[in-house]
Amino acid sequence: MKKSESHYVRNLSDNTKQINETMKARGFSLEIRKAGTDLDETGKRVVLSFEVELFHEGKTVMVSPYTMGTGFLDLSDVKPLSTRYGFTQDESNMARSWKAKPCADFVDKNLLRDTAEKIRIQQGVVPQIADVMYSLILDGSAFFDGETFEEWCGNFGYDSDSIKARAIYDTCDETGRKLARVCDVEKIRETFQDY
Repeated sequence: MKKSESHYVRNLSDNTKQINETMKARGFSLEIRKAGTDLDETGKRVVLSFEVELFHEGKTVMVSPYTMGTGFLDLSDVKPLSTRYGFTQDESNMARSWKAKPCADFVDKNLLRDTAEKIRIQQGVVPQIADVMYSLILDGSAFFDGETFEEWCGNFGYDSDSIKARAIYDTCDETGRKLARVCDVEKIRETFQDY
């Protein structure tokens, strides 16, 4: 184990490690441009939020937001009293409570968000190229599979009269187009068959 590896990287599954290496061998790399912790669009769940830049052979393929659930944080390894990460007393108490009851629905979502951010930094949790590529492959499936907007809406439960649904579809379609320009998408999809 390298001293510079984060807790999260040390605990990746063998499958994720293998796919990371495969993606690197195929010329892909990932840069984390921004990292933080936010509340989701409903304001009810805390998410780890990032802005990632995907490269293929050194050239930018896309810049995209990427979120991960707090399940990526290892609450059994939390060190809330560590002054190195600047936990306040309230955050230390929240970390202990969260560790004891990881599925609890805490009332103070902002305190939970701030605590999660310190734990994320402490553990070095960032998305891996395997995670991001898998999400992009799923997002781009409408383009790869030649789905019309109406078919896509039917498959994902959207109303085909919705402007918001159309915007989401167009974004997913563009994601597929960008990936298809730089790689053999079918080979990439095969890589993620058991992911």
